[in-house]
Amino acid sequence: MTTKTIDTSSVKQSIDLRELAARYVELRRASGDKELCGPCPKCGGNDRFHCGTDWFFCRQCHPKRGDAIEFTIWKDGLDFKSAVATLTNAPFPTTAPTKRTPAAPKASEWNEPAQRTKVLANHDALVDGKVSQAQACIAYLESAGRTSHPSKRQKSCQLSRMIYRNLVHHKS
Repeated sequence: MTTKTIDTSSVKQSIDLRELAARYVELRRASGDKELCGPCPKCGGNDRFHCGTDWFFCRQCHPKRGDAIEFTIWKDGLDFKSAVATLTNAPFPTTAPTKRTPAAPKASEWNEPAQRTKVLANHDALVDGKVSQAQACIAYLESAGRTSHPSKRQKSCQLSRMIYRNLVHHKS
């Protein structure tokens, strides 16, 4: 997902707050040519609102200085993206969040019930000595004198150890 970056500096520089505020209220000079004052566009109080080219404040309802984006958020009750879209006359792209769904399992991927059945069947075949590798392990164990009628569980453990050692030995 890509995100769009907003160049707030260029948005703020492209807006003269005096002209923006003059859309809502009648302003007059307060001091020199740079500062204007008049009724607040939000609370309506006379002579409370002051603005310059890049700042504004209201002595009653917005005592801290703000910029053009903050003015639009404050005045119109918008969120940041909507305020920028209003100031630039360009809609800010909004995308609905997409719900992620897991991909369907491929035929070659793990299938728990089928794999479990297969593993159990292979284990039983090893324990019962039906596989050539299991038969070789049983023959080795019997030749080494390690089996004297072992129980099925003992045979399973011995076979598992032998097969594990055999696999580890062949890997290295």
